Amino acid sequence: MKSRNHDTDIVPAQLAIVETISRIYGNPLAAPNSVCYEWAKDLGLRRGGETVLYTGCLYQLMAYADSLVDMYERLGDWGVRISRLFTSISPKLFSWFASKLVKPDKKILDYSSRTLRSIAKLLRASGVDFGYLYEKDLYSGIYLYELGLEDLFAQHAAIVYKQLVGEGVKRIITVDPHTTYVLREIYPRYVEGFEIEVKHYLELIGVKGNITSNKAFTISDRVKLPVIHDSCYMVRKLGLYDATRNAAKNIRYIEPKNSGVKTLCCGGPIEGISPKLALRIATKRAKELASTGSDRVIVMCPICFTNLERAFNMLGYKNISITDLAEEILSRAGGDS
Repeated sequence: MKSRNHDTDIVPAQLAIVETISRIYGNPLAAPNSVCYEWAKDLGLRRGGETVLYTGCLYQLMAYADSLVDMYERLGDWGVRISRLFTSISPKLFSWFASKLVKPDKKILDYSSRTLRSIAKLLRASGVDFGYLYEKDLYSGIYLYELGLEDLFAQHAAIVYKQLVGEGVKRIITVDPHTTYVLREIYPRYVEGFEIEVKHYLELIGVKGNITSNKAFTISDRVKLPVIHDSCYMVRKLGLYDATRNAAKNIRYIEPKNSGVKTLCCGGPIEGISPKLALRIATKRAKELASTGSDRVIVMCPICFTNLERAFNMLGYKNISITDLAEEILSRAGGDS
């Protein structure tokens, strides 16, 4: 008799939970809408316009992902099944209950805020004219698509697109590879008449301005170079490897054995339904990054940050820190987040 993988047996139940929460809250983690735009409140960004910075709320929502994973791990297989039954009996009550249990991780929330602020400042320094939608910066729905919840994704995408068009948006500047991919490649397949231009911020910074490093490299810099981790979506699905390296031209860094299109996966985005499998994958990549001898990892995706952070902690690599490429670029240019 074949053994069964209990981590994947309960996936359908967890998909149902994700679907229930998403229908009620507009995102799969029961996070309040305010978390999507609080990072921008004091930056003085223009409201709206034809060109807007669109976060899709992925950076911000990842602060809730670990809490959801922890909840699943505490519940166990039967707990998840019971939760599934609960959702079928009273979806709104279960979603409310989940919203009380799933709390943001302060470290990840701070990381997401620093990164988004860095991106906004880099765009300004590059002379890019853009606005922001604040409370209308809706979640993109990428996780729904990645989990195969196509009907719900199509409904959600139509809502997002209708609101963008209603705000007069013609061009979108995205901040992470998953949101970029879903808007650029997937929305046009599901949303009739989709005509919004989509650009990742790395394709725009330095184009009109001149972002260069004003900090000299010291001996310490050369001894402790960061190691760069490429996002699968960024370099393989979007083909933006050159954009990442052009943006990082003023940063000295280590390339791991598997980089560029050969990069190893961080384990995402399945951490929300199969945390054990995600951690196994992330651990393999974390070990490779740590083997370079670097104590700092540069990422370009919030999902990579969350999964690698979890893997490093599990492996006991407490000395290794993770920063985002945007924050690294801004720091080298003499700015701050």
